[in-house]
Amino acid sequence: MLLVALIVTISVFLFHVQQSNHFKQYINYQIERSGGLTLDTIDRINQYSEQNFSGVFSLDDSQQTEKKPYGETVEYQANVSIKFLFLDFDIVELPISGSAISLVR
Repeated sequence: MLLVALIVTISVFLFHVQQSNHFKQYINYQIERSGGLTLDTIDRINQYSEQNFSGVFSLDDSQQTEKKPYGETVEYQANVSIKFLFLDFDIVELPISGSAISLVR
């Protein structure tokens, strides 16, 4: 029984890690479309996380929040908050770093 609980816990953890790739792709798309990491873009990304991932992912607004010229690289850092099932651990916060290119002229 303990082994099954451990396998399920690890599977759920790996599922969240896999979902971070999808979320990172969405962040990149939004940055490319809006020309940078603006406050409106951050709000849109956090709303998407709430609607589709139950708020597991977040992007804080303490980063560069301005429009960038075409072709400039925008670096960001998001966080994923994972709670282990069946185990009495604290919520684990993992950073997700990435970058996208502004595609707005």
